[in-house]
Amino acid sequence: MYQFSKPDYAIEDAMVTVTPGIISVAESNFSIKAKILNLGKAVNRDLIVELKRTYADMSTKIVRRDTLPGIRYADSINYQIEIDPAMDKGANKFTITIDPENNIEELFENNNTLTKDIFIYEDDIKPIYPYDLSIVNKQGIVFAASTGNPFAGSRSYIMEMDTSKLFSSSAKVSQTKNSTGGVVEFSPSITFRDSVVYYWRVAAVPSSGQEQVWSGASFTYIPGANSGYSQSHYAQFNNDDLNEYIKIKESGLWVYDSLKSTITISNAIFPTITPTSVRDYALQIDDVYHQYFFLDRQTLSQIPNKILYVFI
Repeated sequence: MYQFSKPDYAIEDAMVTVTPGIISVAESNFSIKAKILNLGKAVNRDLIVELKRTYADMSTKIVRRDTLPGIRYADSINYQIEIDPAMDKGANKFTITIDPENNIEELFENNNTLTKDIFIYEDDIKPIYPYDLSIVNKQGIVFAASTGNPFAGSRSYIMEMDTSKLFSSSAKVSQTKNSTGGVVEFSPSITFRDSVVYYWRVAAVPSSGQEQVWSGASFTYIPGANSGYSQSHYAQFNNDDLNEYIKIKESGLWVYDSLKSTITISNAIFPTITPTSVRDYALQIDDVYHQYFFLDRQTLSQIPNKILYVFI
């Protein structure tokens, strides 16, 4: 069997996730989760992982240095990044480097660094009521959103609401309002339907040539119900941290991945056992032996005939 001569630590863009997807100075923090692989030989040696930040003014800062125990195949690391509204707005770069001093000799050194571009918005507005995934139990509520900069001057904000996450159905309503920074309230003309999920989103009306940045939430209308939370539409699970083997179809069907294996149990029976047998009792999964025993040929007749069942 081929064996690698050295470790090969790797990180790729798909292995790094940032939450939430849209970040503004209205947030107190955001998270970066990185997965690190060892594609080569497993070695019993600690590994240093560095996170460096480059600000909009091009100044840099080492955020953290972590020491991970020797990675056999995969490991992960989580960063919680605090937001300073005064200096963090704009384009930020976060660079994750494995073994920054190159102390460990690897098969390849060119897959040890990844840079993630993260933009932190200032003129952002986010829903604050109804809360995301909440239950609304009465009609005629006032929707509230909060701007990232509470001292922002007067400008136009738009609110949309629909029964579709794509905001593409005929039930969609919208409202535009001029307001200074702080809490912005909307009162759309709509009658909620019983047990229906509603999606709503808000954004600052962009200047010519600028991108519109939406921030959204959802709620379920259940008249007379107690306050609480509900996830009853498949799109409400889109931001959940699901296991990579669990998927949700648009129909709402949960799909669990499956892995088929062949399990073989071997049993030695005296006196038909061959003297050259090297595995008298064995558990084999997909051609790989997970447990096996040898019998002493001198005392073989004293061992009862039975199958050894091993549960793993």
